[in-house]
Amino acid sequence: MIGTLRTFAMLTAVAAVGLASANQPIRVVSFNILGYGNSGSAEYNALVRIVQALDADIVMLQEAFNDNGRIAFQTAFQADFPFRALSSPDGAGLRMHTFSRWPLQNPANLFIPGFTRPTLRTDVDIDAGNPGPELRLYNLHLNAGSAADDEQDRFDMAIRIRDDINTLRLTSPDFRVIVAGDFNEQPNEPGILQLMPPVYNLQLNDERDPNNGSFATRPVSGRNIDHFLVSNTVDAVVTNTFVFNTFTFAPSLPPPPALATDSSTASDHVAVVMDFVLVSYIKGDLNLDGIVSVGDIGPFVTLLTNELGYRAAFPAADVLEVGDLNNDGVISVGDIGPFVNLLTGL
Repeated sequence: MIGTLRTFAMLTAVAAVGLASANQPIRVVSFNILGYGNSGSAEYNALVRIVQALDADIVMLQEAFNDNGRIAFQTAFQADFPFRALSSPDGAGLRMHTFSRWPLQNPANLFIPGFTRPTLRTDVDIDAGNPGPELRLYNLHLNAGSAADDEQDRFDMAIRIRDDINTLRLTSPDFRVIVAGDFNEQPNEPGILQLMPPVYNLQLNDERDPNNGSFATRPVSGRNIDHFLVSNTVDAVVTNTFVFNTFTFAPSLPPPPALATDSSTASDHVAVVMDFVLVSYIKGDLNLDGIVSVGDIGPFVTLLTNELGYRAAFPAADVLEVGDLNNDGVISVGDIGPFVNLLTGL
């Protein structure tokens, strides 16, 4: 059922935003797995079946300790995810793992004083024909607990991530960003709010279980603490988000090879899933239809005269990627000549 819903959602999104077929549908899964378990254990086998059933392109795991299970998992999914990044170890070992179908670049661990578990940052190079990465990932697991020190740790790590995103924004204000993982906070709590001032362009994509409407990502506590925070350029083309709990499907109906008991066996959290479309940016393609044509004249004029209006009409656009045609880092009348040249083939 999930596969059918995914295909329908992607086709609907492409039609709705007028994207060319060359644009890439992508599925990202985030999952606090509470450890891999040893290879062949019930926990490990349940995790493997869940990942197989979800058929993701990028998988971001938290609490991913146990070297035995990790090595077996990497081997089992080598063909699916030939690229991976592992966080620096803390007292429980390597905790954050990011797996990808595409090359992962510039891995980094973000630390705060007094907290040994880092946030794992990676860039993803999805389009082999377009040099450089198209997507930045932050795989996080914020501190648990309700003590003042725990809350301060969550707050401080959120600030650390926000500052890192702001450094990126100084040169690439519309760069695609996904912050995902176990926040140990529900929406509107202090750490999450630190990542959501409007200037940072991050939107909370809260997921719910399509089978029962529940937002709980840690069913044992009923709390909604695993999230996706995404930049506007991702949020505009998100086609589906959901909580994946094998137990809430009708008996024997989770997508194969998953079993109904797998979510509760694999972890005390459930996986959260987001589907979106990676828009191909082409210089001069202001209406994002995949070609440069007279249809781009109106959007180009709007961008020159009313950038906010252009952004509202085309929220998935990276403005500098499509509109800075003389590559001087700003949108200005200096882009008119190069735009005319693109239209006329000069």
